[in-house]
Amino acid sequence: MIAVRRHRGLPCAEIGKRLPLLRNIGAAAIFATFIPSALAYYKLLPPQIEKSVIEFTKYTNFLYLFIECIIVEAFSGWTGRSS
Repeated sequence: MIAVRRHRGLPCAEIGKRLPLLRNIGAAAIFATFIPSALAYYKLLPPQIEKSVIEFTKYTNFLYLFIECIIVEAFSGWTGRSS
């Protein structure tokens, strides 16, 4: 299931990286997160894929792991020095 999420999110992230003005404000992360969600909302994904992704995220608590990884990454880039 992670492969399916990655398969849908990586092209969106690449598009976000290549947009001239939006790439400076993190368009890659925004696109990789919200475009697959919009595709599911507007019923543009096949129902089998949508159902399997929903079951995977619901029963494995994958979102908790994802959020924890984001928090750890944010703290690892923090130096703790004030300018």
